[in-house]
Amino acid sequence: MNLYERVGLQSHGLHAQAGDVTYELMSAEVESLCSHLSKFSRLIQRFERSVDIAGIPGMPHESESACFHGGAFWEVIGDTFETLERRESIISADVLDAWFEPAPAVVQALERCLSFALKTSPPTAGEGMRHVIARARGVSKNSILTGAGSSNLIFTALRGWVTPSSRVLILDPMYDEYAHVLEQVIGARVDRLRLSRTHGYQIDRQQLRDSFSRGYDWVILVNPNSPTGRHLPRHQLEHLMAEAPKATRFWIDETYVDYVSEEQSLEVHAATSSNVVVVKSMSKAYALSGVRAAYLCASPGLVRETLRWSPPWAVSLPGQIAACKAFASLDYYRARWRETAILRGELQAGLEAQGWDVVPGCANFLLCHLPRSAPDAEESVAKVRARGLFIRDVTSMGTGLGKRAVRIAVKDRGTNQQVLDILSSALGLG
Repeated sequence: MNLYERVGLQSHGLHAQAGDVTYELMSAEVESLCSHLSKFSRLIQRFERSVDIAGIPGMPHESESACFHGGAFWEVIGDTFETLERRESIISADVLDAWFEPAPAVVQALERCLSFALKTSPPTAGEGMRHVIARARGVSKNSILTGAGSSNLIFTALRGWVTPSSRVLILDPMYDEYAHVLEQVIGARVDRLRLSRTHGYQIDRQQLRDSFSRGYDWVILVNPNSPTGRHLPRHQLEHLMAEAPKATRFWIDETYVDYVSEEQSLEVHAATSSNVVVVKSMSKAYALSGVRAAYLCASPGLVRETLRWSPPWAVSLPGQIAACKAFASLDYYRARWRETAILRGELQAGLEAQGWDVVPGCANFLLCHLPRSAPDAEESVAKVRARGLFIRDVTSMGTGLGKRAVRIAVKDRGTNQQVLDILSSALGLG
């Protein structure tokens, strides 16, 4: 009995006897079970690694070796790039690439020196890129570390700072690369702060504040969050971090913050703090997904520490050129971010008119729960894919999302209308 109670089951006081065996009726809410089981995540992982569970119905023979990402549209286009023209026949709203083009200065710079950029080794540690980013963000170059996309920095920095004995708090739901790295790669002790659909997946500040008493080594936040699109304002987050124990470090992923406002970034705060790290991908807000450019902002001491185990030439020469030219074109991007807010609002209105429950986000995507008349997320994704539309089933990105949650990237106005038309016809929402 004690074993079952420890994982959250509660007795109803009803018993049945079969021979020498006594059965007792027990039950629990799914959210309660997940909360209790998260305390035993490391034990469960050790069990999975040491026990051969092949042949047991419903159990995987081996665990996934990598985190699942979107990009299913490459199955249609072809990942050997011999039929790239097929890209014109699909809408890739399952990944969060920018709907707009890179700044003209970015494209022109690469066109002028493409052959040189392809055959030439880049600056070893992205020194010029670090300088350009630091100048644009008002911090020291020594507070910037570059990487080949935010995932590169997640794997590099967190694997250096987090150990199997570390206690880490993450959001649920949240970009699942973090859970993968922390639990499957590092084996850290991970707890989840569950975000409720009832409250619009907003972070409960009091709940977060209360969690600090558990003595976490790291608190990992994506802000604005993915897949929810919800944002915790900078001043509120600064106040919360000030209340945390000095030994607790914060990792803030600000990949989407520019869609809210550049002023909402914590980069300047991180550059002068001993316990705050900001990571920013340049893929989503700067239309540079293909060149894999990102950076981390932290105190010079933390950056020096991370440089010791960071690989040289992390960002390609085309990536470094593109990043530098992008930061020289901020007016262009600011205009695109403002347009994105308008397009997002139009897409949300169109979805709600079809009966979707849309979470009011602030990035370049929307988290949506399917109308009751539609199939579940898995089936709906398959139905619209057959018509050339790719959207993301995000039910696995959190324990409380249910089976009807999808994420849809914001596109240009014409493409957004195509998205709405396909959803309506394929799912019978007209």
